[in-house]
Amino acid sequence: PGKLTEVGISDCISFSSNLRTIRVQTPDIPWPTAFGPVLGVDEIQTSAFGEVHTEFADNGGVLPFALPADAAGAQEICLKSGPQPDVAPCDGPDEGNFGFADFSKFGDPEAGIPSVCSGGNDRLEDNIAKGIDHILTVAPAYPPVDAGDIFEDVVACNDGNANSQPWNFDTQTGNVAQALDDGLVDVTSNGVPGRLRLPSPFPYRETVGGHDLDDTPLSQYLIPGACGATPADHAAMITCLGNWTSGELFTEALGNSPRFGWVPLVHEPVLGPGAARLTIKDFIPVYIQTTFWGCGPAGCDLEWDPQPGTPPVPPMGASVRVNAATAIQIPFLSLPESLRLVAPGTPGQVFYLLSR
Repeated sequence: PGKLTEVGISDCISFSSNLRTIRVQTPDIPWPTAFGPVLGVDEIQTSAFGEVHTEFADNGGVLPFALPADAAGAQEICLKSGPQPDVAPCDGPDEGNFGFADFSKFGDPEAGIPSVCSGGNDRLEDNIAKGIDHILTVAPAYPPVDAGDIFEDVVACNDGNANSQPWNFDTQTGNVAQALDDGLVDVTSNGVPGRLRLPSPFPYRETVGGHDLDDTPLSQYLIPGACGATPADHAAMITCLGNWTSGELFTEALGNSPRFGWVPLVHEPVLGPGAARLTIKDFIPVYIQTTFWGCGPAGCDLEWDPQPGTPPVPPMGASVRVNAATAIQIPFLSLPESLRLVAPGTPGQVFYLLSR
């Protein structure tokens, strides 16, 4: 078909331009006919084809934030810092970076979804809301052996290679406070609902800043009895994870939470300076925890943890936005096996599904 391109070495194999559809057709094969000679047909040409398309196996998605090398193992990490004031564990911008990672949107041009490789903040908003739309992996070596070992996210996007699995990316400089608010709790420039927004009704829901948001604490996803008594609050959940040594703690339902996701851990010790190129070392499972709203020199109007049963959040003006956010790091081996098997960077993360 016209939407596919032959590979060059064979006219039997072809791909879509973004490599998400693969077609194989057998050469024409002559078969003798049993009764055809009566009509002057001694043989017929037969052929067959099959098409598959790729589907990514993931849960929670990779979030467009980055953790420096020494962040691994911390029980709570800063996803995104605000310019002021410092709110633990966020200690302000790291060498001019606020925690954002500048990932492209590969899109799916064959399905009418354009790619956006650079420029604009809508990519950042959408990546927060939905997770990064393509596969990433860990670097095969660090530091790279040569220039050929550097495969950047934006290069792969510009090449239109949806299955490239890049391991290098740039940081997003600047505070870009609006992107965090739109991507987490409001609506992105492309009309995508914020990551934490929920339809009504929902059993664990809180109205914050005029938005109905997920109010489910991480403790709700614990296997019953995994930490003894169910942790009553944020601090008790941190203690539970701090005491963990082995075994699964969480149910599979955690993978469906909008607060669950994966964050790239990089080899570099700091995220700056400026638009730095970073190299993926690992992917850390996290649970979005505290959001800081309306922060200024005198403090923040609100520090909100998901915790049903607490007093309702008081109304705030429409101008009060999320300026910073933290996440709880989840020990990888405490996840159920079904979530570990589809972790970013895991072989077999791409499924090929027969479509025709």
